[in-house]
Amino acid sequence: LQQTIDEANHLENPLASIPDALLTIHLKNNNGAKISVGCSSAVEKSSAIRIVHLKSPIPSNIRNQCLQLFQINMAEMYRASSWGLDMEEKKREFSHPNA
Repeated sequence: LQQTIDEANHLENPLASIPDALLTIHLKNNNGAKISVGCSSAVEKSSAIRIVHLKSPIPSNIRNQCLQLFQINMAEMYRASSWGLDMEEKKREFSHPNA
């Protein structure tokens, strides 16, 4: 198991081997404009959303946005659990070299 984890951690872009067709979704926004959402270079630069793979350390502004999203989506569930919510610990987890 550790060897598999180590190999995965050394990949520059773990999404590279997945076909573009599986990584891109074409949607329409509320105004009817087409939006491509995806991870590949096939997604137009003008798209509203683009998913990218980042390796640690990620830029602090992106890490902070991830933490805010985590808090919005998960805070209540964590507070209700036996773990509780410790955002400082979560920040350390998000800052870990293997995150």
